[in-house]
Amino acid sequence: MEDDRALSPIPNALVMFNPPLNFPGGKILDGEGNNIAEKIAPTRFLNAKAPPAILFYGTKDGMKAQGSEYVAKCKELGVRAEMYLAEDEPHGFYNRSPWVEVTVNKADIFLQSLGFLKGPSQVKVPADAQPLQSLGAGNASTKKSQVEAVNEEKEKLNKTLKDAAAKGDIKTVLALIQQGADVQWRDPKDNGKTALTRSILNGKFDVVKVLLENGADINYPDGSNRYPVYFGRNHRRARLPS
Repeated sequence: MEDDRALSPIPNALVMFNPPLNFPGGKILDGEGNNIAEKIAPTRFLNAKAPPAILFYGTKDGMKAQGSEYVAKCKELGVRAEMYLAEDEPHGFYNRSPWVEVTVNKADIFLQSLGFLKGPSQVKVPADAQPLQSLGAGNASTKKSQVEAVNEEKEKLNKTLKDAAAKGDIKTVLALIQQGADVQWRDPKDNGKTALTRSILNGKFDVVKVLLENGADINYPDGSNRYPVYFGRNHRRARLPS
């Protein structure tokens, strides 16, 4: 049976128990004997569209540093990531009680905050169980809904794209578009101007070309119903399509 290619392979959330996330200098061989360690390391491919995640490690787990690195990078990108530690516990600590109950309960709460589970957790945590230590979280508060967190992340990405376009930073503009930034986003704090309009006004026509090639609309109005093509025709250096 073939996979249904209409289904996205991107998860909506990640619950990870002492996961290996980065393998600098490591060795993982594929079926042909090639070392693919760096090619499959999740931390190396994180971007602002990564799903929210919760991670569990023991403080004596040698992989704990990989989790800390993952969470730190998520924070830089504005992605929600929470990491919890079991004091003086090794790799695989969650396979025995009371850590089974403690970690599953924490994962239940995490998934409730995203709207994937409802109602109080049904996990009975032993009364004498030690609490997990929180390493800290990424951008979004657990009190925010998943939709709110995603919208904030998208707006941050779109604002960064507009700022890069205004500066003529083609490399950053291309990278942000690949990450999913919206070239048509209108900045509510700049009278609805888009990255295209701002790059035209600043005379960054190399960026203008890139934006047009990636779906920016020359006839998309700002908050005053003025179009990018209007600003272009009033700029002495502009050569824009009508």
